[in-house]
Amino acid sequence: MGILVGFEAKIQGSNDQYQSDNNRCLNGSIPKQKSPYGNRDKGKSAAITAPHVTVVGGDGKSASIAAASILAKVSRDRYVVEELERDYPQYQFAKHKGYGTKLHYDMLDQYGPCVAHRKTFLKKWAEKKG
Repeated sequence: MGILVGFEAKIQGSNDQYQSDNNRCLNGSIPKQKSPYGNRDKGKSAAITAPHVTVVGGDGKSASIAAASILAKVSRDRYVVEELERDYPQYQFAKHKGYGTKLHYDMLDQYGPCVAHRKTFLKKWAEKKG
């Protein structure tokens, strides 16, 4: 998820934060950006079309990345609990939110994976099975 650096400045009520972020890019405390339009934490770019850079550990370096990280987790958990629980009740997603708990792995053992399971998660499940 990408959040515009300018958004951080508007939250602060001035353009000083934007300038501060640019200065931190220049002095190396966060990577220099080709474009000041956006930044985000490490990971795949998915469908982000705005110019941006990934920042390893960005949620500890940028308020906007930290906020985006929280919003993404809350949105993901809500989707799993509301949508996946409704569509695949046998997996009991409302109880484990799709995380690698014993219950989730037990449900995978019993029912096998569904189309909503990510390949990266299924690798972990396969490793646990031995």
